[in-house]
Amino acid sequence: MAHHGVWVAAFDGALARVWAADERGRLHERPGDGLDGRGNSEAAREGGRGEGQPDLPHPGYPERWDEPRFVEQFAARLAQRADQGLFDRLIVAADPRALGYFRKAAPESLKRKVAAEVDRDYVHTPVKDLEAALAEHLPRA
Repeated sequence: MAHHGVWVAAFDGALARVWAADERGRLHERPGDGLDGRGNSEAAREGGRGEGQPDLPHPGYPERWDEPRFVEQFAARLAQRADQGLFDRLIVAADPRALGYFRKAAPESLKRKVAAEVDRDYVHTPVKDLEAALAEHLPRA
């Protein structure tokens, strides 16, 4: 299989974001691979759930509406991307509770690609700060 590099997934109970790392360790967001359970995702802004979007609550619903279910759906999305060969290694970053849900939900094929688990919620962190925080796990030129 061709080398497709490292992805970073940061998530909490309602929002999941995904970045691909380039050979210098810079992160580039992959918006179509994330998931937004807050009811204001790209698909929601366009008037529909969109393909592969879970049946999530309307805007204003409590942020942690069903964290285990949300993380399970995100893990399934990542597993699908892994099965497609879109990445070789995965760094996951989330608070300890969300990481626990991820460990339960992720299939073994996805768990084998996890290169690092970081028990901190970086989902709202600016990309430069995220790159600095995860530098030891990212590729370097």
